[in-house]
Amino acid sequence: MKRKGPTKQRKRKPKVDDFVVDDDEISYVSGSDDEPDAPDVPSDDDEDLEPVYKKFKTRAVTEEELAPQRAAQAKAMAKAAKALAAAKAEMIKNREKTTPGSRQDGSFHITFLEMGQGDCIIMATPKGQIVVVDCGSLGSDEADPGDIGDDEPSLTTAMNAAHDRAYGKRYLLGYNQIDVLVLTHPDKDHYNRFRSVFKSTVKIHSIYHSLDFSRYAKDTMTTWLTNRLTTPTSKYRVDNCTIQGNIVMRLNGNKVPVAKQSDKSWLNKSDGNGGIRIVDEDDCSMSILAGGVGQENRSGATDESDARSNFASLVVLVEVFGEKILITGDATFETESFLLSDKTRKKRVADLSLIQAGHHGSERTSSGKNWVSHVNTARLAISAGWDIKKHHHPAGQVIEDYSDDMKASKRATKINKHEIAYWTKLYGGYQRETAITTWPIHITGSWGHYTYTVSPISDSSDSEDSS
Repeated sequence: MKRKGPTKQRKRKPKVDDFVVDDDEISYVSGSDDEPDAPDVPSDDDEDLEPVYKKFKTRAVTEEELAPQRAAQAKAMAKAAKALAAAKAEMIKNREKTTPGSRQDGSFHITFLEMGQGDCIIMATPKGQIVVVDCGSLGSDEADPGDIGDDEPSLTTAMNAAHDRAYGKRYLLGYNQIDVLVLTHPDKDHYNRFRSVFKSTVKIHSIYHSLDFSRYAKDTMTTWLTNRLTTPTSKYRVDNCTIQGNIVMRLNGNKVPVAKQSDKSWLNKSDGNGGIRIVDEDDCSMSILAGGVGQENRSGATDESDARSNFASLVVLVEVFGEKILITGDATFETESFLLSDKTRKKRVADLSLIQAGHHGSERTSSGKNWVSHVNTARLAISAGWDIKKHHHPAGQVIEDYSDDMKASKRATKINKHEIAYWTKLYGGYQRETAITTWPIHITGSWGHYTYTVSPISDSSDSEDSS
């Protein structure tokens, strides 16, 4: 019997959807709608034809052939993302106010959740958008027994309380959507507790992160987060730093365009003052002022818990009703120097209403005296436990520096007496101490969940209530 060879193939221009990239080879995908006509399939006993058949099914295609299709696809995706952002902005603009003290009530709310040794910050904008910065903890259940004091709540208790606060009326009650998620950097105590705090049905509209997203992989968290993205392309790696002497502002490696006054939305554009805009409302904006600082000198940081990833922390500035709030993650001295060395950014981080102390109040990596003096904050928040010995956070020296600045600047208003816990150096080691203060210094392990509200009528307030 005469063996039948492959049928003659018609020539056509390849389409980008017909290809997959596998290592260095680009091949047709069997089963695509416009796949070339398939040959007669050889019988099982025609083993000598199998190599020929396999070769026929996979035809190498050059990068040059793919370039136009890839460019067109990228352009279409960008256009779709722009349309989606415009539609969302219009929807947010037309939202009606709700009752005071709840999401979308016309005020801005921010809560630093008590996470033990970890970070989780949740915010509601005046128009009702929900913004979350980090969600992780290396609390009591993961630490050595000798590292935990008797009064430190268990991790399970802390996470349940954080969940209840997140789903209270100020934030996710009846909403269950995160409009903007910021992952400051890939340390586990900043991202490994999303499953504990947020419902599995939560939807995420956009994610901004430092370094490669694959580094947020502890407990398959990259998959968990990606599966909850409403738009797969709304995931952005942020670089806002100095590389080889030049300041770069990039999202996913692409230069960020400068916003124009005529633009309906400034989302994902340079705000013209050193920031990348990620929230854009009439009375409330959020911009990333730093991210990936010093990365060209840190190529060796590969593990998700590597302390060297602290340098990469995203720094977010909130500007609402004339007040400024700065969220720093684990930003280091290097990040502080970057922000102070640029005239525009330096002006924006001065005279803050509230700042989160970098790296849980560490004196070894963050909160340099020049930085503390310049930000001149009226309030201080520190995400740290009540009695966790592992990292000795926060440091007594940081508490003292901020207290001294508040006293000297006279911008801070004293509040009711409250107890704080911190660590001081003693004979080459550390000693835990407590003190009573009236300065507005809020340590989550001491204070509990700390909430700050900014209203358009300037009656801003601090609280630790349960709503």
